[in-house]
Amino acid sequence: MQSKLIIIILILVSGLLVNEIIYGSVLAVKKSLPPEKTWQEIQSLPLVTPNKEVVSNNATTPIKSLPQQVNLAVPFLVQAPDGNWQLPYQESCEEAAMLMAYYYWQGKKQNPTKQEANNDILKLVDWQNKNKGDYRDTTISQVATIVQEYWHYQTEILERPTVKQLKKYLDNGYPIIAPFYGRALKNPYFRDAGPLYHMLVLKGYQDDKFITNDPGTRRGQDYVYTMTVIMSALHDWNSGDVLSGEPRVLIIKKTSR
Repeated sequence: MQSKLIIIILILVSGLLVNEIIYGSVLAVKKSLPPEKTWQEIQSLPLVTPNKEVVSNNATTPIKSLPQQVNLAVPFLVQAPDGNWQLPYQESCEEAAMLMAYYYWQGKKQNPTKQEANNDILKLVDWQNKNKGDYRDTTISQVATIVQEYWHYQTEILERPTVKQLKKYLDNGYPIIAPFYGRALKNPYFRDAGPLYHMLVLKGYQDDKFITNDPGTRRGQDYVYTMTVIMSALHDWNSGDVLSGEPRVLIIKKTSR
């Protein structure tokens, strides 16, 4: 009996140590990220175009390449603000992603409080239940409609995006809402294998990695995924057959930039 207890204790301690090692490496990566920029700061810069040109004051000047890094000042909230992962919070990654983009365009400087985040998630869930019949497992197209009707923002759906296209939108100050086969993200902070379907916000990039706000974990602020992981896991809902879902993302455009 005593030997079994010792084994259990050793397993628990080793699990905690592994978790701390992972968290330490994540913190080290976060410390090396580029400084955040608001959409107001981004708008003061020249516009990056798809054919690698800068457009400013009606003049077009070729440049060698896109910027090497960018990090948008998108506030973070976890989809379960109080740590309650029961419904509706278990299915609220879409709401959290939409709210993070909304906070960004509103110029919100700080992360919302737990109460503010909780209230905003529940209001959005309630609105969808009343106006759309349900709030769960929303496709990118449905999210675009919600954003248009709820906040009256402009949106653009990008089909089969490339890394270059995603970087261009980020360079120009647009946060990106992206759907995933969640288990392919392999986030060590997800419960069990992770969600079948998940949404998060792409807010920047550095080297070969995308900087995200991932609402699926309280440690999701500025969480970094490799571009390979993001592009391979990118799938829309597709009636539950997520792995066969098309890769597409949503660009939210409050401004005409």
